[in-house]
Amino acid sequence: MFTPRVLIAESDGALAASLARQFKLTGWEVMTASGAEEVITFSVLHKPDVVLLDTVMGGVEVLERMRARRETRHVLVAMMGLDCEPEQRNRCVAAGAFVFLAKPVKLASIEALRKVVQGRHTAPRVLISDDDDLIVRSLERAARHEGLDPVSETDAAHVVGLAKEVHPQVIVLDINQGSLDGRDVLARLKSDPETKDIRVVMLTGVEDQLTRHDCLVLGADDYVVKPLDPLFFVRIARRIAEQSVN
Repeated sequence: MFTPRVLIAESDGALAASLARQFKLTGWEVMTASGAEEVITFSVLHKPDVVLLDTVMGGVEVLERMRARRETRHVLVAMMGLDCEPEQRNRCVAAGAFVFLAKPVKLASIEALRKVVQGRHTAPRVLISDDDDLIVRSLERAARHEGLDPVSETDAAHVVGLAKEVHPQVIVLDINQGSLDGRDVLARLKSDPETKDIRVVMLTGVEDQLTRHDCLVLGADDYVVKPLDPLFFVRIARRIAEQSVN
């Protein structure tokens, strides 16, 4: 039976203990951290499913540090705080939080977190690679909206290794990624026995028939010109469904 794991990062010991009791009562394995460095260290060592991070503990800065490290980049982070102003929420989401919870955290919110974590363990996975962090986060939100589990990478050089680690059903790969061309990454994916069968959708900002031809010859399953259609991830979900049936 799946047991979700949460790391509660709260500087107030009494509040941390109260939150820990609530999570344990609903079937979570609980860890606690009282400082920013502990949050980073525990996240690297224990890989929790969710980090519940208090804004008072320098939450946004800690979150940005987590997103900058490969070991913690994909951990779900739920920010919590007393300040529920839109500006505060937007700042947290922009830094990479997937939700902002108002204190005191309600039992319904804990149950909702559990559903999100369980969904990640059963949802089809899509690996998104683009060197623009804002685009990546936008694509992640759209993918989650369609019931997919997005994993992202902003350095194309790490895509092949990450694909071997997380085993996505589909890779969404931007062509223009700084010094490394997405077509080169595609060629590496298709030449590696561990990744050659993963479906790859190439993204580009410019419609170009020669580039489209190159991508399809190299083994891409689709070629999409940005800006993306709102139904883009619906198409991805359908491709994954087709793959599982066939």
